[in-house]
Amino acid sequence: MITIISSGVYTTLQDAGRFGFRKYGVPISGPMDAVSANNANRLLNNDANAALLEFTLQGAVLKFNHPAIIAITGATNSPLLNDEAISANMAIKIDAGSMLKIGRCAVGSFGYLAILGGFKGEKSLNSLAHYKGITVNQRILKGESLIFSPHPNQEAPIHNNPTLVDWKTNEIPAFKGPDFDILDSQTANLLSTSNFIVSNEISRMGYRIDSQKHIFAKEIITAPVQPGTIQLTPSGKLIALMADCQTTGGYARILQLPTKSRSILAQKRTGESFSFNICD
Repeated sequence: MITIISSGVYTTLQDAGRFGFRKYGVPISGPMDAVSANNANRLLNNDANAALLEFTLQGAVLKFNHPAIIAITGATNSPLLNDEAISANMAIKIDAGSMLKIGRCAVGSFGYLAILGGFKGEKSLNSLAHYKGITVNQRILKGESLIFSPHPNQEAPIHNNPTLVDWKTNEIPAFKGPDFDILDSQTANLLSTSNFIVSNEISRMGYRIDSQKHIFAKEIITAPVQPGTIQLTPSGKLIALMADCQTTGGYARILQLPTKSRSILAQKRTGESFSFNICD
């Protein structure tokens, strides 16, 4: 068991997501940076659906009441184990009674802590992923306890080749979306040649993206959307749908981000700029 001494800014439990319920309007959820989350579980030989912690900007302080093996990935955050620095992107053995402090993110926004065997708990709609209205709480709370299966005598798995993502890149690959062809040639060209800026309106549901160029698209008949869909509003605002996004929308779906691209965008902060590399 782990006791939450401090919950950080916004820490949640996430697994691969909540599937099979979109027809009822239920978001998929899951990690914002799926690449880093998958790295954490793979470092421990966990199942890809194993539940882990996702922390935002500032990590949690955790007391381990039982021995464990963990891996920390994602945003650079200078973790301390009993006040001694430990490394990210590798398996780490934790003794019972240890205190782990996950610091403020210096680079990126989302970090992950996986534990050997994954965190346990009662699932809501086949998932442990926190989401308001579906799970009892929408995030981890101070004083809460997290359950896992202790592994006191097991050696840490040896996997030192995680799939690292260059979050500092200013170019994000994107596919043309279902409504790309409704754009006129000038707007399509601006999407490929302009710089975009992450606004201060960002959440697990979506990122609003600003442009110095005036681009717009007409509204469409409400249609399905998914994480990674880039919408363009009639007012010229771009909206990148993220892990907790809605299931349908009436704005033109001009681009679609693959998983790696969505991970890159998730780690961008307010005010950071980038461009799209649009592929067929």
